[in-house]
Amino acid sequence: MALNGDNEASAILAISRASLGAFGDRLCLRDPRAFSPRPALVPTVITGRSHLLIQRDFMIRYEYVVSRQQGETFQEMTKDPNAIHKTMNVVSGAMTVAKMLLPIEILLPFVCISSAKFRFRAPSFYGERTISTIWWRAEPENRARLEVSVTQGQQLIATGAITGAIAGAAHAPAISEAVVDKNQLARVGAFLQSLGVDSGFYFEKDGYRDYTYPVAYVAALPSGEMVKQFQGNGGMITSLLLDMSEQQKIPILSQKGPEVRLRLDRIRKAFSRIFADIFDGVITHVRGWAVVNPMAQFPYLNE
Repeated sequence: MALNGDNEASAILAISRASLGAFGDRLCLRDPRAFSPRPALVPTVITGRSHLLIQRDFMIRYEYVVSRQQGETFQEMTKDPNAIHKTMNVVSGAMTVAKMLLPIEILLPFVCISSAKFRFRAPSFYGERTISTIWWRAEPENRARLEVSVTQGQQLIATGAITGAIAGAAHAPAISEAVVDKNQLARVGAFLQSLGVDSGFYFEKDGYRDYTYPVAYVAALPSGEMVKQFQGNGGMITSLLLDMSEQQKIPILSQKGPEVRLRLDRIRKAFSRIFADIFDGVITHVRGWAVVNPMAQFPYLNE
């Protein structure tokens, strides 16, 4: 939704009620002003389909449980060889990030995500009830800002800050299905299913087919590349920043799919910063960095 300086709607955006059915886990929308004269979400019908108009700040509450099988499939689809997520009971941080991003991409496809920053506070475990709270914040000049926090029990696991531009129409590049790489398309479908999401809701947007990689998928790639390049000695990621403002989303066309290039002067005893470029062919689509703690150990994870 685009807002002016008085926080009044200058353009109307809406969430398709059908898109709420994309999630195998429990997801709901919460409107703190629902019973006031000026609610944030207003039921309406657009082109014969039920929607909720966005008028002010509201919250998405996403409650889920990650199984070990889902975690292993997620790792396979994102090419992450980190054995800790198979031999121990800990969910990968990349999967937590993907769980933060996907509800935004499916419920709010008109948000062109331009930057995302995440901080990791504690490990998350398989089989445990996890709650991701996503706040839509009103922003001026056709901008969107979403704040995310993830908790497991009473423990804060991670936080996220996502910003983007509001697209007035379909913003995915027009791609013919005939030129889409079928193996990569299947990989993205399996990735979405590992996160408990019906892939059809991602690929089928209002009025067009989206044959681009989810931002959630792209954001998950640096973690696995760090494990491969540094042979498990890179450390635990404590924060991750991604800048996607320069290019459109990556189309699912090449056989290789998106690749990651890392830069690190040396692994230090203190926190180190690893720079990452995510590219497809000759085009760099995402730039970012991760802060890692080389000395991080979790001896209690198998308890």
